Amino acid sequence: MMIGHQQQYEFMVATAERGCLAQGYLIVGMNGVGKTTLATTFIQKLTCTATDAPCYRCQPCIQVSAHTHPDLMWVSLLPEKREIGIDQVRDAQAFVSVGSLSGGYRTVVVEGADLLTAEAGNAMLKTLEEPLGRTLFLLLAKDPRSVLPTLRSRCAVLHLAPVQVEIIALSLVQLGLNRPEAESLARESGGRPGLAVVLAADAARRDQLIAQGKLFLAILRNGWPELQSYLSNEFKSSSEDERGSIIAQIMLGTWIEVARDILLCRLGLTNLVRYQILRNELELVAGTIPILSAVRVVRRINQSRRALAANANVRLTIESLAINLMHI
Repeated sequence: MMIGHQQQYEFMVATAERGCLAQGYLIVGMNGVGKTTLATTFIQKLTCTATDAPCYRCQPCIQVSAHTHPDLMWVSLLPEKREIGIDQVRDAQAFVSVGSLSGGYRTVVVEGADLLTAEAGNAMLKTLEEPLGRTLFLLLAKDPRSVLPTLRSRCAVLHLAPVQVEIIALSLVQLGLNRPEAESLARESGGRPGLAVVLAADAARRDQLIAQGKLFLAILRNGWPELQSYLSNEFKSSSEDERGSIIAQIMLGTWIEVARDILLCRLGLTNLVRYQILRNELELVAGTIPILSAVRVVRRINQSRRALAANANVRLTIESLAINLMHI
């Protein structure tokens, strides 16, 4: 179910119907905003056998959704890897060198085009410059600046902005949630329909986000014991591995969102606060932090996220950040 991004979808469909489909599309936006859903829905539109395509019920639609369609190859980060390497791109090149089995497009989706190594990116660039038959590349990336500039220039770039809260809430109501719960989840998702759907289906995941938000607020009130307890439980066996880094990045993402809510409270815009469930605590903390200090908090968190991306020690990075936040 695609939530939002109708304009981008209709643009892609219109180019296909006019016979001027681009060789490659670079779809960019934050995690959970709907890049994968947009790509999947568009491929279903191209392959669907029904008159009201996509119908989501025919065999091609089901196969595309399951990534098992014979004319579709899905390239993503392999387990225990931090980058998408040349071997995966060579597999994609071999895939498109064979003609379509259904008479349509031979499609490759690269989930994480900003994770391509330089060698892999250059190899994919060559394929885009010298296309073979009816081939289509959909590159999905969180940060377009991390995509090889020459590769980026060969694609039609589609930016997916956060989806309006009302649109997400209406979609969640259609999925069976009551209106207040749908509005709360839509706001907490920060304009990311994918995250909203996950939170609606996974109460534990939502509880985890709230716990991370409360931990952040505690740290701003010199909550060192709370931090140590959390680290001991969450990173007991994963502080040095890939999983630990991923958990930490997700947590810091939540902290940035809560820091934004603090700034909104400080400005008197409490109706725009994402984590309404934490509103009382947010207002208390906001009353003690100047606006410039709130901005510095976000900068400190982003610095820590960059450090983790560069393979810094997870626990030491979080502890160092907490110390800085307590004295900001």
